[in-house]
Amino acid sequence: MTLTQAPVRSAARPPRPVRERHPRFDQFWPLAAYFYLFPLWWVMGLAHVMLFILAVPMAWQLLAVRRIRVPQGYVLFAAFLAWMLLGVTMLWVRAPDTQTNHGFGPLAGFAFRTLWYLSITITALYVLNASRRGLSAQRVVRMLAYLFVVTVIGGYAGLLVPNVSFPSLIELFLPHSVSSREFFNALFHPRIALQSDILGYDAPRITAPYSYPNAWGNAYGVLVPFFVLAWFAKDAGWRRLAGPLVLAASVVPAVYSLNRGLWIGLAISFVWVVLRRLCAGDVRVLVGSTIALVVGVLVLTTTALGTTVALRVGNPHSNDRRQSTAELVISATAHTSPLLGFGSTRQMLGNFTSIAGGSTASCHQCAAPPLGTQGFLWGLIFMTGFVGAALFLGFLLWHVVLNATRAGPLALAVSTTLISGTFYFLFYDSLDVPLLVVFMGLALAAREYAPREEVAA
Repeated sequence: MTLTQAPVRSAARPPRPVRERHPRFDQFWPLAAYFYLFPLWWVMGLAHVMLFILAVPMAWQLLAVRRIRVPQGYVLFAAFLAWMLLGVTMLWVRAPDTQTNHGFGPLAGFAFRTLWYLSITITALYVLNASRRGLSAQRVVRMLAYLFVVTVIGGYAGLLVPNVSFPSLIELFLPHSVSSREFFNALFHPRIALQSDILGYDAPRITAPYSYPNAWGNAYGVLVPFFVLAWFAKDAGWRRLAGPLVLAASVVPAVYSLNRGLWIGLAISFVWVVLRRLCAGDVRVLVGSTIALVVGVLVLTTTALGTTVALRVGNPHSNDRRQSTAELVISATAHTSPLLGFGSTRQMLGNFTSIAGGSTASCHQCAAPPLGTQGFLWGLIFMTGFVGAALFLGFLLWHVVLNATRAGPLALAVSTTLISGTFYFLFYDSLDVPLLVVFMGLALAAREYAPREEVAA
């Protein structure tokens, strides 16, 4: 192993910045194709599997790199991956008060989650190492900002045409017996919105271009710092004029998504940015944050958005289910498999109050959710044990601390995403686009701020 060192610049006048010009698709086409064609993948029903496919050419390009750099503390994440794979031995072990797994069915979910972890890992390493071949941080950040815009557009689609439904291209080739199953339907069927009685009456909740309302809120929350970084910067060009308008417009679907976790996460992000800028000596942030708060209060008190927020807060809906699920996850893991967990989710017998309870036509929420869902953190604990969860969270915490102490806009955006993304673990199943965004941000910061701290293998 060796350490790569950044070249030392002379004391001469610094070179003039050159405005970056590049085609949308070049040698970095796998990464560009995933983001810029994301709406197409969604329409085709491939949004949940396309990263698996594009990770192959990314891995091939990585193999051509003489020394592959990895982020600090990567040994923790590598240990997590190995520990997670050991969970395959626990797939058929019965967790307390749950249905017993039989046959090869549990392997499908385990393989799907494994492919996501591996694809996210490859993509993050690709971003970290591609700087040597000309992939700039600005370009990666703009890809993430583009996906934020797509997310906002999907949010408006969910509000304006919630009942539009169409089969994806891949569904046309799947037998109905397969595409109608809940797991495959969630993967391959494009969802613009899902009907919900969360406010006491039927109303659509935004999903496009994702599968579930919580996935939409999770993606919005981790992408917004990169959108601000890309569209509000001095070198953003026309984006700098459009950025405030897009951000203001995004508030409408963010409120009507009814994602309380998203609202709290945005508040946490806002407070963190203000505190970080104050610590850096930027007192102007007090003026900007005060104006933003006043405008926000006026909007909520004078428009229907405030009524929607009040209704949602007054209908907590899932609090008891989430709390009961988390308690059962911790109890079952601690008493039966604290080290390795159970490898996958488990369906409870009955509901939280009766073994004979379950979903009915008039009460879908009467059935308990599978253990290991209702939040990525609870899935980590249940599926990889307390050891796996500690390894994963330890790696992320390492980079939260690193980026919280670094100066510069990119470090602020990355630290904000890491902090808010970790908070969303409490409520959202993040193993999808949100976790990909978190790891890409982590990789960007590693290559831009610590060129001599990363180990080259």
